[in-house]
Amino acid sequence: MKMVRRHAAFTLVELMIVVVCLATLAGLVIPYFADTSLDARVAATQNILRTTSTAIDLYRVRYTRPNYPSTVMGGWFQSGRVPANPMASDGSASGTVEVVNVANATNPSNRTIGSGVDPYWYNVANGVIRARVLPQDTSALTTTLYNRVNLIAASGGTSGVQTSGSVQISPGGD
Repeated sequence: MKMVRRHAAFTLVELMIVVVCLATLAGLVIPYFADTSLDARVAATQNILRTTSTAIDLYRVRYTRPNYPSTVMGGWFQSGRVPANPMASDGSASGTVEVVNVANATNPSNRTIGSGVDPYWYNVANGVIRARVLPQDTSALTTTLYNRVNLIAASGGTSGVQTSGSVQISPGGD
């Protein structure tokens, strides 16, 4: 009797099981990296706001006391211009700043980046600088992201948040 020798190979079923396992793992991992990307953009925007707030306060102390500077100057940054807003994921939001002079205003009426809307908002009356965000699926999500980026307490106040200049900084860096 002659022995039939089988070649070592994977069956179709075994290959399908491996593909299903890899797809399941990818489905679990991809959302994690998507959230990490958003977290990185939020942190980058918060750092730009902190830097800008510090520069506004320094300029005010050195040159324009008791008033805030009339604009956000590109020369305050190493690149020589206001950085692009990282919240515009496609990089389309240049570093332009809408400058207003409205007493007691701490947020812009339009909080989203869009056509013809500057990615940053600065109020000369009180030195507040804010970053606008891209519109989200719902207005509630957009507001939540805006508040997170600009370090605003959920209630709209500053409860539990220390302030440094005009940008609210949470204890411990976040």
